[in-house]
Amino acid sequence: MTGPGSDAPRGTAIVDAAPVRGPTGSRGAVQRPVHLIAVQARMDAPDYGSAEAFRARIDELARVALERPTGTPAGTPALPTLLAFPEAIGLPLPFALADPGVARALRDGRPLGRALGSAALRGWRRWLPAVPRAGLGALWHLGALEADAVVREVFQAVAVRYGVTVAAGSLPLPFVDREAALGDHVRLARVRNTAYLFGPDGRVLDRTEKVVPTALERRVGIRPGSLSDLRVAETPVGRVGTAICLDAFHRSVLEHFDACGAEIVLQPTANHAAWRRPWPPDPRRSEAEAWLAFGVRAGIRGCRSIRVAVNPMLVGDVGPLHARGRSTISVNPRLVGGDEAEAARPAGAKGADDVDARWPGLIALAPDAASEAVVRAVVDLGAPNGARGDEPVHGRGDDLGGASGGDGGAESAPVD
Repeated sequence: MTGPGSDAPRGTAIVDAAPVRGPTGSRGAVQRPVHLIAVQARMDAPDYGSAEAFRARIDELARVALERPTGTPAGTPALPTLLAFPEAIGLPLPFALADPGVARALRDGRPLGRALGSAALRGWRRWLPAVPRAGLGALWHLGALEADAVVREVFQAVAVRYGVTVAAGSLPLPFVDREAALGDHVRLARVRNTAYLFGPDGRVLDRTEKVVPTALERRVGIRPGSLSDLRVAETPVGRVGTAICLDAFHRSVLEHFDACGAEIVLQPTANHAAWRRPWPPDPRRSEAEAWLAFGVRAGIRGCRSIRVAVNPMLVGDVGPLHARGRSTISVNPRLVGGDEAEAARPAGAKGADDVDARWPGLIALAPDAASEAVVRAVVDLGAPNGARGDEPVHGRGDDLGGASGGDGGAESAPVD
């Protein structure tokens, strides 16, 4: 691990894991190393004060995350790279981009309640028609078109500029579409926690909707996506599935991705519970222990296809939300890394008494749960999976939604 760089924003810690070897096999085994990067972004209210402020913040994070490690020999070829941002990184944008009062409150660090109320009154023509379909979620329609456009433009630009695959975190959105006569428009009114994945040429490779919203998300009108709509995206780094935060705690989601031939699972996360608090379902455990004992690290163990899990976590304070967590990269030792990955002490561990560092298969984690960090690893994925990738694609009607079991289990996993 290297400490904060001299030009790194907000004291960004850079954690580089030791390279992870591919599957053991014959002398002619295929080598397929990829560079995986989890951005533990610390976002503060002024970062959402304008489209320009948001763009500058994401550009800054990408630049630092993609700097080559110190000592990299000149001429070393760049590996296929996946740059992953956390859940909810665009959360305030639908309001901030729609109303100057909200934008001012964010820039000035003032409480948002009054500004949001005024914005809803001023912009009622934009959200009221969506109420029959979207319920309380109609309020997210205030600046949905603007937020969708900014997120696409900002993260597409990063992907193209650096030639990498970019997982753009997530934000609440209705289904925004584009058509020659209508232009950008809301085609499906219900609001879902939505994550984009962009290829190095800027194309959208996937649009994922969270299957199991938390109680907090449901209270603010965010609806569940459908398990059958989750798909695996073909990318330069391999076959990627996105399980947004709580989804990765659900066996059905990881089984779905494993059956579809995913090699890498992303778990963009925004955890709004104290990292060391007692975990409500079992107070003998901490929130941190629950994440590492029951989350995606544990979920991919024993999978027949999934080799790696990348969990970028949001940190920072925006309005009433206080995001905390330690970003991680974990491997499935059955498929990559073997006994070395099973027994290795992860990069980023804080001494021998770091209780978060004791979990098998964990190869890197952020130094703490409140500061900005970048967690990186080079992993040899070995030969590609034989799956053809005939998994379902998006194309549901507006009345569809809800994973198998609805809210089942949503309150038994960590809060996000």
